[in-house]
Amino acid sequence: MKHRFPILLTIFIALLLWQCARRGSPTGGPKDTTAPVLLQSVPRSGAMKFHGKKIRLQFDEFVVTKDVRKQLIISPPMKTFPTISPTSASKWLEINIIDTLKPNTTYVLNFGNSIQDYNEGNPLSDFKYVFSTGDALDSLWYEGDIADAIAPKPDNFVTVMLYPYNEQYNDSLVYKTQPTYVTNTLDSLDSFVLEYLKEGKYKLIALKEKSANYLFNPKDDKIAFMEEPITVADLKGNPQGFYPKLRLFKEVPPYKAHRPTQVAGNHIQFGFEGKTDSVSIKPISPVSKDFKYIVSKDPKKDTLNLWYSPKQKDSLVFTVAKQRIGWLAVLMISDTISGNIIQGYEKVLAQSIVLTAFVPMLMSTGGNVGAQSSTVVIRSLALGEISPKDAFRVIKKEFSISLMVALVLSLLNFFRLMWFEKIDMMIALTVSVTLIFTVIVSKIVGALLPLLAKVLKTDPAVMATPLITTISDAVTLLIYFKFATMFLKIG
Repeated sequence: MKHRFPILLTIFIALLLWQCARRGSPTGGPKDTTAPVLLQSVPRSGAMKFHGKKIRLQFDEFVVTKDVRKQLIISPPMKTFPTISPTSASKWLEINIIDTLKPNTTYVLNFGNSIQDYNEGNPLSDFKYVFSTGDALDSLWYEGDIADAIAPKPDNFVTVMLYPYNEQYNDSLVYKTQPTYVTNTLDSLDSFVLEYLKEGKYKLIALKEKSANYLFNPKDDKIAFMEEPITVADLKGNPQGFYPKLRLFKEVPPYKAHRPTQVAGNHIQFGFEGKTDSVSIKPISPVSKDFKYIVSKDPKKDTLNLWYSPKQKDSLVFTVAKQRIGWLAVLMISDTISGNIIQGYEKVLAQSIVLTAFVPMLMSTGGNVGAQSSTVVIRSLALGEISPKDAFRVIKKEFSISLMVALVLSLLNFFRLMWFEKIDMMIALTVSVTLIFTVIVSKIVGALLPLLAKVLKTDPAVMATPLITTISDAVTLLIYFKFATMFLKIG
């Protein structure tokens, strides 16, 4: 019995502890919603006569870095990105500078939202570390806004740059030389602030880059710039006065044809750069008497598609040429017509300026929809699936498709304007109803023009695009302003 008592006592205590353990688990307290706090930096931020290679930052809690290569913006840019350690959670961050620092220069390390606490990911937003290699810390600033020439909202992560405007400045610098000052809108802003600047005149340029090297690549990047140089001066605490709005646009490179590729027995692809509105592709090698071909542009790629029949025994040789005058004149007339329509409704625009912001979107949608429809019809013509005699069947099919597409796009656009853009309901309705008619008209026009070109014995690829642009733009503007006067009771 005396040997059994310790065993029973042990079992009793174990059961008691188990019951206590089942009663609940610790909650851990309230969720951490505060950002990390910088306790000290070595050297301190704002230090002058900086000639070291290391910067240490101490925080009040464990932190990690996220997307630091994308978020950390250094002005002036360094040729070699510094190393930041450790990569794991720590209360310290160490920045090791590899580049040779410029003399008498103020450097800004803008970490964006890259420094976050380890547990909850709360970012230390817009944290900047500043130092000078000279005897003074530059303190001037310049700010402005970013917009897109076509889209309602600009891209994220737009780089804004300053080049000294002096005798060494020329327009080619943006292609081959990094700027003196740089900042970035990061992922949430459509405005910019360039800080810690020297007094002087500068060329202001913005880039939406693909390579993130602060050099303009016309093939991949969007660009915006001020025509005249800006002046950075000591404002004595007063407002800047003029806040520029840089409008990003994609530069169209000059036309250049690439080596063609045979992708099927009766299908050849021609790669290109630039616009192909007036490009002509013709065979110059001997072909059979019944040889027929047709050319269309791929709406999603820089590619021209050539379909032909019947298959040829020998190799085909083509000439690719730019037929400029005729259809360029048509495009010029298109721009004139659109401009005259806008001028005719100046009073409408003056009463509701916000209407102007949606004109590029509506015209672009009409052009895209028309080009898509045209490409499908051109391909069907090339393969012998349809002929001009099938015009009614083509219209019927494209109308049913356009009606469905138009309703979906219109509803999506209406909810976007109401809930995200916070636009007045009647303006949102005006834009959305216009979108319905624009899609339907552009679809039908895009389908009919290649058939008309076939009847007129004209290359559909050369003819269709300029005429789609002309008709779609004009009709879109007329519909838009008509609905604006009806729904908004202006004009």
